Amino acid sequence: MTRQEVNKLNHMSDVWDPETEIEENRHNWAEEPVHKKPVDEGLDSDAPKAIDLFCGPGGLSQGLEQAGFQSVLGVDLHEPSVETFRQNHPHAHTILGDIRRINKRENDARPILEVIEDDEVTDGTLLGEVAEQALGEEELHLLTAGIPCQGFSIANRKQHDEDDRNYLFEEFIRATKILTPQYILIENVSTMKAAKDGEFVESIVECLERLGYRVDYRVLNAADYGVPQSRDRLFFLGSRDGNPLIWPKPTHDESPRTVKEALEDLPALGPSESSDVYENDGEESEYRGLMRNSSDNGELHNHEAPNHRSSTVERVEGTEPGEPMYDRFKQRIRLDPEDTAPTIIAGGIRPQFQYGHYEQGRGLTVRERARLQSFPDSYRFEGGVVQGRVQTGMAVPPLLGQKLGESILASSRADDFVDGLLEWGEENYREYPWREEGRDPYEVFIAEMLLRKTSADSVEPVYEEFIEQYPDIQSLASAGQEELAELLQPLGLQNKRAKALRDITSQTVFSGLPETVEELMELPHVGLYIANATVCFGHDERRPIVDSNVARVYSRVFGLDVMDDQLHNDDYLWTFAESLLPEDGYREYNLALLDFGATVCTAQSPECEDCFANEWCVYYNV
Repeated sequence: MTRQEVNKLNHMSDVWDPETEIEENRHNWAEEPVHKKPVDEGLDSDAPKAIDLFCGPGGLSQGLEQAGFQSVLGVDLHEPSVETFRQNHPHAHTILGDIRRINKRENDARPILEVIEDDEVTDGTLLGEVAEQALGEEELHLLTAGIPCQGFSIANRKQHDEDDRNYLFEEFIRATKILTPQYILIENVSTMKAAKDGEFVESIVECLERLGYRVDYRVLNAADYGVPQSRDRLFFLGSRDGNPLIWPKPTHDESPRTVKEALEDLPALGPSESSDVYENDGEESEYRGLMRNSSDNGELHNHEAPNHRSSTVERVEGTEPGEPMYDRFKQRIRLDPEDTAPTIIAGGIRPQFQYGHYEQGRGLTVRERARLQSFPDSYRFEGGVVQGRVQTGMAVPPLLGQKLGESILASSRADDFVDGLLEWGEENYREYPWREEGRDPYEVFIAEMLLRKTSADSVEPVYEEFIEQYPDIQSLASAGQEELAELLQPLGLQNKRAKALRDITSQTVFSGLPETVEELMELPHVGLYIANATVCFGHDERRPIVDSNVARVYSRVFGLDVMDDQLHNDDYLWTFAESLLPEDGYREYNLALLDFGATVCTAQSPECEDCFANEWCVYYNV
């Protein structure tokens, strides 16, 4: 064995040691940053603009464009990724280079909290200059970044907190200071939350809040949004000036897409074989339609099988689907066709494959990896098979990016919707006795019980007589069920209503009416709507209100998928409603929303022409 071979083996033996320098990808650009203008400068769109830092091959940008954004600039130091981004987003500028040079940070060693207080940090940066060209006179709506995650990733066995790559989030903070976007979106691996006892997450939130952003973060799994891959990622979402933050609702959490659904229509290949045409149609599926709809005249790209040795073919063929192919590397499995794929990872910088095809004795093609990431078939990856693996592994799945983009667009409408609704409410306020400020919580509670399945106009005369006869819980407890039913007869369902009230008073006659939402919901016949309404209107606490009318408004204006029979069990709907609820004026907002849904945005004959929200309304614009 030669000395060079021994040295190579010695080097490979300690590549996971944190003291060993991180192996550099020779495709990472080490020279001065290079700005390239768009391949096609002819596109002039009025779509909201996005800039993608650490853009990789452009998965997030692809998803955002599917949602209605226009990506105007992508930045990365991985040369094949930038070329992929450039060819697939021909209307966008690109910068190839280290973000620390693009932001002019090399000679600035100050802590990031000191930097963001310095207005001059924005002057004369390459990022600012190119962004100005890319945006023209338009505002930057969204700044995104899939910040390099290798230092946080459990797939990186060299993971440690002081990895230099972990501090690249500071460059995103600096870029936010330079570009002042309306919204920000950051993606990283879910394990970032635990790194350095959560300090990285806390630092990101603190920095963005100092820059004037309202920030929230969550771990989302791509499989919940229609991507045939289980991929947990941590996302930060921020809005300038405290605008509401809306997260996407899972669409496939109960019916995830499978590996077979993603791959079965692609041509079968042997080792080193390739195909650029569709040969095997497979079964018709919604996912296949999504992937093929935008393909170039039926031409297939990047479908080239790895050039395996016969021993590798035998290893794959001898492994049951869903089982590990290697004893030492349990994560390298042969895919199970009836399950979602595991997380597609970048695969390092060597020509290795992570997963075996469930039916064919080989590793995956770049196109198959792209399918599992939800890239449309028209999306071409530049740089060859190995770099195609790197790119498909580092990308944000476009379908998840699309759902995030749709939510950000909904967030950007929220302020105008809230302001418009409050203004409408001032002019169209409906006076009812239970709406008077300072009304006793018991009186509010009774009104809400009577309003179920009944119009407010019908309830009003019955309510006034009811409160006169039974002004408190104790007097109500003394009433007989027949007596109550007679009083409630004009509302219909009087026997059920009377029994419900008797059941409630049997639990509250000695303790009184509960004051919290949680305690109210422990009462029989009391759901989240009545509990929240009682606390909001009776105790003046900020609580969202959702009934069938409100759900219909949110469905039409914000495109929510709402099932009437699931209103009180739809956690996402209630979280969404709370995100729109203003900090001040929440009482007026809730009342206006109830009235608007009952009188304008009705189920059968909505008054769309004069509605302040018709420009966003899905129902009106279909």
